Amino acid sequence: MAEDLSNIFESYENKSIEELGSSLLSRQAAINEKRAKEAKKSKKIGQALAVIGVGQQLFKNSYNKRMKEADKHELFYYLIKKIKQSKFNSLVELWNICLKKNGQKKIKI
Repeated sequence: MAEDLSNIFESYENKSIEELGSSLLSRQAAINEKRAKEAKKSKKIGQALAVIGVGQQLFKNSYNKRMKEADKHELFYYLIKKIKQSKFNSLVELWNICLKKNGQKKIKI
């Protein structure tokens, strides 16, 4: 592993120019390797975020398209009508049970 810069310069008097140059070059190579690794990691994270953003946009577009189709066909109004009818039918059944217990005629829908 490359030496720290402070260690290199503390012992520069005891080293030859070749040794000092070699130490500095190995330190530079280690720094460059670390930066390349960080850049690669950052690039992968950026790509993942880009994919998520594209997926989110596709989902949003699809959702908006389906909502327009549903509005066009009045799907929600139909569903609400069905739910209300179901609740009404349940109330009529309950009312008929009460009427039957009191001996009165049932309500027909």
